[in-house]
Parts: sequence; structure tokens; C-alpha cells
Amino acid sequence: MLLDGVMLQNDEAYEQTLSSFRSEIKEHNQKMKIEKVYYVSSNKTKLKWFCLYIGLAIFLMVAMMYFGDLLGQKTV
Repeated sequence: MLLDGVMLQNDEAYEQTLSSFRSEIKEHNQKMKIEKVYYVSSNKTKLKWFCLYIGLAIFLMVAMMYFGDLLGQKTV
């Protein structure tokens, strides 16, 4: 009889803990779905950004060479 009361309390604590974990898992799954959709982009967008990065690299390389030549010139 005394053990039945203890078992009942343990079952209630177990159910509360289990429901808490289930709600945390649901929240985590929802966050994962949102983040997965956030990072998806089309190939067209990826190609545009790739071209922009290559263009920036070329511009910086040319600017570095040009300004390096300017600094290397001796003025009279």
C-alpha cells in the first residue's frame, strides 16, 4: 500500500520529465527547420556572389599593383 503511493509519485515525476523533454525536442526540431530553410539559396544567387567575389579579388589585385607602382616611383 505504501509502495503504491511512491510508485504513483514516481510515475507522475517521470511523466512530467518526459513531457518536458518532448516539448524541448519539438522546439529544437522547429528551430532546425527554420535554419535549414534560411541557408538554402538558388544556383543563380550562388553564381552571382561567386562572380562578385572574383571581381573584388581582381579589383584589389589591380589596385595593389597600381598603388605599389605609384609608391615605388621617385618624384623629383
